[in-house]
Amino acid sequence: MAPYLAPEWLEVEKELGGRLVLGGTMENYRAGGEAIGKYIRAHLPPPRDDGLELADEKINENVTVRIYKPKDSKEALPVGVFCHGGGFSDGSIDMEDGLCRLIASMYPCIIASVEYRLTPLVDIKEVFQDAFDGFSWAYENAPKLGGDQKRVFMLGSSCGGTLSLATAHRLIELEREGQLKGVVNMAGASTGLDKHADDEWLFPLLSSHLAKFPRTYLVACGADPLRDDNVAMEHELQSKGVKVKLDMYEGLPHVFWMFPTLSATKTFIGNLLAAIKFILE
Repeated sequence: MAPYLAPEWLEVEKELGGRLVLGGTMENYRAGGEAIGKYIRAHLPPPRDDGLELADEKINENVTVRIYKPKDSKEALPVGVFCHGGGFSDGSIDMEDGLCRLIASMYPCIIASVEYRLTPLVDIKEVFQDAFDGFSWAYENAPKLGGDQKRVFMLGSSCGGTLSLATAHRLIELEREGQLKGVVNMAGASTGLDKHADDEWLFPLLSSHLAKFPRTYLVACGADPLRDDNVAMEHELQSKGVKVKLDMYEGLPHVFWMFPTLSATKTFIGNLLAAIKFILE
C-alpha cells in the first residue's frame, strides 16, 4: 500500500522545519501562509524573459484584473479568467503570478487574473460576485485584448476553482452559458455544506444546472481533506453527460504545485496544459 504522504513531500516538510497547519485565528492562518510563501520564493528559479506583456485594469470600484498577454501573438488567443486561492480570505493576484505567467506563455493564451475582495471584510457572496464580474469583463473585452471570444474559460486554484465552477453555474442561470468554453477547477471545494447547503451558487456541486456545464477539468490531491469534493463533482458531471476529466495526485497535499522543488509539480504543469487543450476542444 502506498504511503499516505509521498516521500518527496515529507522531504519538503523537513526543509520547512515541520508540518505547517493553516488554521486558528485569521492572524495565525495568514502567518502560516507567509511561512509557506517564504519557502516557495526561496526555491523559485531565476526570473526569465517569458515574452509577456502585463497590465492591471481596474474594471469597477471593487475589482482589478491583471492581464498577461504574449507579446508577439499574431492571432486571437484563448482567454483564461483566473481566480487565486486563499480560502476566500487571503491571497492576491500576486500570489499565483508564477502560475499565470507559465500558463500564458506556455499554452499560449491570455490570462486575466481577478483581484477579488476577501472575507471577512465582505460577505462571501460579494467574493463570488467579484469573480463573476471579472469573467464578464474579460468576455466583453476579449477582442480588445487580442483574445478569441469563442474560447473564454475559467480556471483557479483552491477556492479559485470553486469560484470558477460557481461562475459556470451563474452564467447558466442567466442563460449566458454560451459565453464560457470550459472550466479548470484545481482542488476547489464547497464553501461548507452546513452553512450553504441550499445555495447552488455557493455550493456548485448541488447545482441544478450541472447537465449544462461546459467541459470541465478537475484536480484532486490525495492527502487533501478536500479531495472528495472533486471526486464527487466528477461523478455528478459524468452522470449528467458532461465531458469531464479528473487527475488525482496521490500522497500530495492541497495545492502542492505551488512548491517548485517537487517532481510532481512538473507532471502537474504538463497535465494542466493538456487539460486546457481538452476544455477548449
